[in-house]
Amino acid sequence: MNLRLSPAERAGLRAVAADFRTTPAALLLQFVRDLTGSNGNGGSDERDFADQWAMRSLRRDVRPKTAAERARWERLEAKAQRLRDAELAAWRAGRAAAQGKPAESSAPNPLPEGHTASSASAQ
Repeated sequence: MNLRLSPAERAGLRAVAADFRTTPAALLLQFVRDLTGSNGNGGSDERDFADQWAMRSLRRDVRPKTAAERARWERLEAKAQRLRDAELAAWRAGRAAAQGKPAESSAPNPLPEGHTASSASAQ
């Protein structure tokens, strides 16, 4: 199998591989393992991220046709949203800690703005 890379793509791939202290071939091999789920893949999260990448980058106009494809798509999208939410909460907590403030709860307040649990129970 041959890849046709421009000089800029080749240099970029080398730079990314160097950042991870590996070779371009090893980097691509690991991605292929994660994408195909073959021996040596990085685990379920890595397989899910590779699937999400493929669905977004390669199948932009393709939608799931079967119930099984739809269920898989929805499972991957839900997992991606949970990961994005967790990353945002961690970022907010780190930012708050750096500013010497308590971290904000990521749970939405079910009460109207300006109300607290104590004011709601007093009513």
